[in-house]
Amino acid sequence: MKRKTYILGGIAFVVLALSIFGVWSWQKSLSNYRAETTETTTDLQDSLVFFERNTSQHTDAVFGCWYDAGDYLVFSPRTAEAAWYLSLAYKTAQNKSDKDAILQTILPAINCVEEMDKLGHKQYRDARSHASRLPPELHTLVTPDSTYSYSPGEGRDVALFLSLIYTNLGNISQAEFWLDKARERQQITKSEECCEEGPLMISETDMQALEFLAGLSTTPAYPSKAIWGGQLPAIAEILKGDPERAKRVLSYVDENWTPENTDFKYIGGNYDIVGTSAITCLFEKRTGDNSFRNLLSNLDDYIHGKNPYNQDFTKLGKDIYHPCAWYNACELPNTLVNGVDESGEFDLNRKDVWRISEVQTVGQAVYVLSEACTLSE
Repeated sequence: MKRKTYILGGIAFVVLALSIFGVWSWQKSLSNYRAETTETTTDLQDSLVFFERNTSQHTDAVFGCWYDAGDYLVFSPRTAEAAWYLSLAYKTAQNKSDKDAILQTILPAINCVEEMDKLGHKQYRDARSHASRLPPELHTLVTPDSTYSYSPGEGRDVALFLSLIYTNLGNISQAEFWLDKARERQQITKSEECCEEGPLMISETDMQALEFLAGLSTTPAYPSKAIWGGQLPAIAEILKGDPERAKRVLSYVDENWTPENTDFKYIGGNYDIVGTSAITCLFEKRTGDNSFRNLLSNLDDYIHGKNPYNQDFTKLGKDIYHPCAWYNACELPNTLVNGVDESGEFDLNRKDVWRISEVQTVGQAVYVLSEACTLSE
């Protein structure tokens, strides 16, 4: 009987100790976030705060990596893709303080991707990270911290993203270095044991667009008329392809866009909307054709409150964002969320609220690109 009592007492002590540690680490996370909050002077710089607060706090082999979509998974191609969009924002922005802020945001992410690549790592943690919503320090104790390495041939997409990032930053020698690395690899990097909607990986069409942008292919990945948003094929077409073909895509969007358009009512639809803003602006910059100014204005109005939901999707207030429940990233200024899904409703009291309140790392980078481009008009 005494032995049983000792065992139960020991278990109770461990549970109590973990609980105390959890509360302490939660408060520590909160204090760190408040301490790290940087005073900003522009909306664009406000939108970069997300990346600071989305930086992994786990004790990974590499530091400076971004969580994917506010969850605890780190997947290097996602960090690389987001950094590429930010590098394009850097190249596009005119305001010096904005450019400096973007650059300081990108540099730790570049280091993360490069160091992970040197180690042969592509992913930290997996879908099991969703098992418990705990602060990072406590989460590490109760959930496996798995490390996944490249499969043979993987990493071509990562190397291409790095090459294009360095090109946008004006570092040609590093761009060539990573382009040579890309030539040595043949496979798209695929996530392991993840995620709810299937493995994370770019599509073959996205890879074709990267190769076209990097000069490894002369064949563009043609975006279809149904493509909304800032997907890689659309941006490749705008930056390097046929402007008239790009114009036909934008004309289709212009003719079919309304705030109630069902093409946007699915998870992540807001990111397609700001992506469309980005490619519309980039198109005007390349061609001088301003015939889509009204479309640009209408898309921006929708995101900032002129929509059937009377909701500014970049200003949800405190304690709303999906990451908040995980590691206290509750105050996120000028941060875009998924928006309405296929339900066609924006209800912040729904059980699966993450579907509409999640902040996607790549999507936020696309939003910054749209800001950088339109602000430089």
